[in-house]
Amino acid sequence: MIGPTQTGNSDGIETVQMSRRMTTLKTIHFALVAGVLMFSGVVILQSYGKMTFAPAFQNPMVFVAAIVTASGIGVSFLIAGLFAKASPMPADGAAAIQKYQTLCLVRAATIEGPALFSAVVTLITANILPAGLLVLCVVTLIIHCPSEGEFKRLTSQRISQQRD
Repeated sequence: MIGPTQTGNSDGIETVQMSRRMTTLKTIHFALVAGVLMFSGVVILQSYGKMTFAPAFQNPMVFVAAIVTASGIGVSFLIAGLFAKASPMPADGAAAIQKYQTLCLVRAATIEGPALFSAVVTLITANILPAGLLVLCVVTLIIHCPSEGEFKRLTSQRISQQRD
């Protein structure tokens, strides 16, 4: 039964509840992006005057930052599929949106970690390469903004997997 503050759709997902949770998730994502951007700005301002503009791959910290960033960004693009295979989306709309929220937070963490590591390496080494990696992490984090379209795609995958 649908109450006065809820409306149902053909998938059984309560549209009002989904909209509220999606807004909350987007707000959390915005806060993560804003935090990484603010920290990145401070790091680049602190390092800019003494920054070397020749990439320093021979420095082990820069090399590790490159590996950590590549790994984190790679995982961020694969995690939705891995998450769906490990545990399909529940049929219940509220449970499905909670699972999507978890997916988005885990995906953001896989990018935020390398971003903060690259920021620290930028502060320590004052090299342009980790600063570039930091910018790449920020762009990737922005690309992975939660969306209703992605949520619907993931829930439709569940429905098509149940039919097969």
